[in-house]
Amino acid sequence: MNFYEEKLKELQMLMKTKEYQEALRLINLELSMPYIPADFEAKLLKIKAKIPFDQLDNETHNLTPKEIFALINSRELALMEKIGLMQALQSVNLRSYLDESNEVLQSHLPNELKMILCYFLCEQQIDYDFTYQKNNETFSFNPEKFDLDTQEMVPMKVIEKLDSFLNSLSPQLLEMAKQIMVNVYAKAFPFNQKFDFTLLAKAIIKVVYQLNGLTDELPYNYSDGEQEIIERYLEWMRELDAI
Repeated sequence: MNFYEEKLKELQMLMKTKEYQEALRLINLELSMPYIPADFEAKLLKIKAKIPFDQLDNETHNLTPKEIFALINSRELALMEKIGLMQALQSVNLRSYLDESNEVLQSHLPNELKMILCYFLCEQQIDYDFTYQKNNETFSFNPEKFDLDTQEMVPMKVIEKLDSFLNSLSPQLLEMAKQIMVNVYAKAFPFNQKFDFTLLAKAIIKVVYQLNGLTDELPYNYSDGEQEIIERYLEWMRELDAI
């Protein structure tokens, strides 16, 4: 076993025993060396990127639900860290935290967080009228009466259309298109409008093709009327900051 393999083994042991600060110190020390092999550097950076999430997951087990809600509402954490914290609320009886849940839903926090919380509230079938704020719109949200199946139908149907257009052409383009739809869903939830699933899929495909410099090779045809709707969907997704 050479020097670099020994260092990686030492790091793996530190991660296993949750000694994150020592692991971070060791990684930064190695990265500051005048020369390190490229593959060793890549592995160090991969472990370093993983530390905040593992550390947060470990610390979450010692937090009360009220502390979790406070951190979600704070400005100190990045969105991905807050999403990790939000996941910890799935096993919490949210009937005991109606005020805290309502504070999140009527806040200016990213809609991705609110969507996750809504799913947990719906799972627990909580009969309570929350105030949900999205962009400049405010509306009532009652988890027990909310039709989650209809909401989920939008991404499911659009992804079916994406499959039909792209599956035989390019797995990479298909995965990009699916990710955009997931992003749109997280930012637009809950939907309060009806969609033409085929044209929404075509709008997403147009984005993917533009990102890959394939604007002259769209795998579908469209009429002038359809083009107008596609452009409207594109503008809507830009306003959501989903593309």
